[in-house]
Amino acid sequence: MAGDRPPALRRLPVDALVDVGAALTLGKPARQHLRVRRLGPGERVLLFDGRGGLAEATLGAEGHARIVRRWTAAEGETLGLVMGLPKGRKADDVVRQATELGATDVVFLRAARSVATPDDARAMKRRARWQAIATEAARQAERAWTPRVRGPAPLDEALAARSACPGFVC
Repeated sequence: MAGDRPPALRRLPVDALVDVGAALTLGKPARQHLRVRRLGPGERVLLFDGRGGLAEATLGAEGHARIVRRWTAAEGETLGLVMGLPKGRKADDVVRQATELGATDVVFLRAARSVATPDDARAMKRRARWQAIATEAARQAERAWTPRVRGPAPLDEALAARSACPGFVC
C-alpha cells in the first residue's frame, strides 16, 4: 500500500503506534490538534509517528484512538543539506526550514574559520535541540519521516555522513 493518505482523513502526530485493533492514548500535541480541528469520537484520522509509521484510526472518548489499519510509508527521495555552522540561533531556523522543504539529512560543518565553535558538550546539547526542532517541524509539515540532524563536524566527516544522497553544500 502506498504511503499516501486518503483526502478525507485528518493527520495527527503521535509518539509511537500500536498494533491493529489496540487502543492508543493520544499525547498532548495530538489532543490539542483534536481540539483545534474540532474532531470528536467516531471520526477517522490518520496517525503518523515521524519514523515512517502510518495508521488509520477511529477516535474514542477522552483522547483515545483505536487502530484500524497500519503501514509504513515509503522513504522516497533523499535530500541532504551540508552547511557551515552559523552563529547564534540561526541553525534552528535552518533545521526547521530544511525539514519543511523535505530534507532527509541536515549536517552542520565546522570549518577552520567558523565563528561558532562549540565544545563537545555544548555541541551535543545543540544537536539534541536541533533534532527536537526537526521532529516538531516534521509534525507541523505532516511528514511521515523526520530528518537526521548531525554535526557540527569537520568537512571530511560531514561529507562522509551525507553519503551518497543528492544534496546541497552551502
